[in-house]
Amino acid sequence: LRSDLGDEEIEVSVAGDRLSVIPKQKLLPSTRYQIRISDRIRGVDGEQLASAVQQAFTTKDGEWQPLEFVKDPDPAGGREQRHAAGAIDRQGRAVVIWEDHQSAKVRVWASASRADDTWDEPRLIDESSHYNVYEPIVGMDAQGNALALWNERERGIYSRRYDASSGAWEDELTRIDQRPVGPFLGDTTYPRMAVAADGQALAAWSFFTLWPQPGFHGTFTARYGASGWEQPALLPTSDIADKEVRLNDDAGVVAWTFSNQLLAASFAGGTGDAEVTQLNADGPAGTPVPGARLALGPSGRALVVWNGVWNGALDPVWFNVRGENGQWGTPAAATDGLDVQRVEMDARGNAMVVGLHYEDSRTRVRALPYYARENVWGEAIDLDNEPECSARDPQVAVDRGGNALVVWRECNFREDETWFSLWARRYRPSEGWGEAVQLDEQQFVGAATIWLGPQIAINSSGDAIAVWATFFGVRAARFR
Repeated sequence: LRSDLGDEEIEVSVAGDRLSVIPKQKLLPSTRYQIRISDRIRGVDGEQLASAVQQAFTTKDGEWQPLEFVKDPDPAGGREQRHAAGAIDRQGRAVVIWEDHQSAKVRVWASASRADDTWDEPRLIDESSHYNVYEPIVGMDAQGNALALWNERERGIYSRRYDASSGAWEDELTRIDQRPVGPFLGDTTYPRMAVAADGQALAAWSFFTLWPQPGFHGTFTARYGASGWEQPALLPTSDIADKEVRLNDDAGVVAWTFSNQLLAASFAGGTGDAEVTQLNADGPAGTPVPGARLALGPSGRALVVWNGVWNGALDPVWFNVRGENGQWGTPAAATDGLDVQRVEMDARGNAMVVGLHYEDSRTRVRALPYYARENVWGEAIDLDNEPECSARDPQVAVDRGGNALVVWRECNFREDETWFSLWARRYRPSEGWGEAVQLDEQQFVGAATIWLGPQIAINSSGDAIAVWATFFGVRAARFR
């Protein structure tokens, strides 16, 4: 049983005159497969096929499932949920974490779903009694184990593991950052983390001092393996700017900006010292803005896209590609009029970029495909519904076969009311873009109506989950 991506692992069983071929992993949606049965197959009485049997079929595409309530609202208690993040394993089990705001206190809560899509009772996973907790992140391996990471600023970066076999968060809470030697007072910021299918993880964060030596700053990385979190290491020529982290079973990459340079640290196989490469060209036209976006594929492939600055305005989108040889190429311009937000890559090295462009005093969501074989960019397309206010916060997830899902939020006016809605759109390489599907809609009741739009995660079988936090609780929608 195989597709263009290679052979699938299968199990074969025989009952009477029926031969059953069962994939060990759920097949990708909207993908053409071919099954071949050799003429060397024998029946229980030695019967032989006259010739080999070969049959092609295309799997059905997925669809969005009904809305799920991960955390019910608590308006009476004055609590708000913000900045939800989620992850999904190859069996379709999911973990969602979020910030819980009550009065002046911010904590991190989490919930996990079972095989029947029911959600556990939310539980507190941080142990901060004096400090606010921000920027929660979560990732899962292929077996459903999860790592959560969050920032307590003055206290540092903390992590906790969810064990799929027990269905519970482990007792141990780990602080993974390391402050410079001395009585420094400072903050950690911009934490990022990626988790690979084999359970490895790579995290990065920035640190800057406030006292007694203001001005020290840098970006640290730490890796997670069978023995837990390793000691952090300081990246060379690093700043406190935003960064991207990606990790798979082949390699890990961290991309960040420093002054007028865009840099990438590559970890071969997720181990060893990092090899740092400058990805942009010298000169004003190549000067990157903070927030370069990174995608990582198999066999060492990677793609970084970023916006440059020229005379104070966004320059065209720039990009650099790393091939299977592990070498970065030459930076080149891709397109203009796009404020890059995120990029993801499939198993062939093709990628999908989503971003914002500005039109009539509003922002709109736009997607831009990249084709690895030809090293060219496709046609950009606006995905939103031309909202009266703006479309914001686009996120994209791409499966191994290149099928993509984009989610975003937009707002419109109804008489004297403002309404926010969450939308999704499907891309299939063989069909192009489908119609936009509405996932949720809420009336504006304050800044917490929908915090920063949705996040989306996808597994190796093409199933996905979108999650978002609102004044009305934490919600999720699955695609399968």
